[in-house]
Amino acid sequence: PLDGSFENTTKAIHALFEAGVITFIAGAHPSRIRMLVPGGVIEDQEIDEVMEIIKSTLQKVAADVSH
Repeated sequence: PLDGSFENTTKAIHALFEAGVITFIAGAHPSRIRMLVPGGVIEDQEIDEVMEIIKSTLQKVAADVSH
């Protein structure tokens, strides 16, 4: 469902932002989601938390675009 189209990638980054994760679009055909990790100040636990947010958010977006 997340096919790399600009439209679906935009939906995903907006949903991630609403969930508290700042990302941006990179590339075209396919569009990709990128982020800048604050190196040196982020802890392993925070990475795990963000990964869970990303996983659940992208699953929700994928379910929404497949309907």
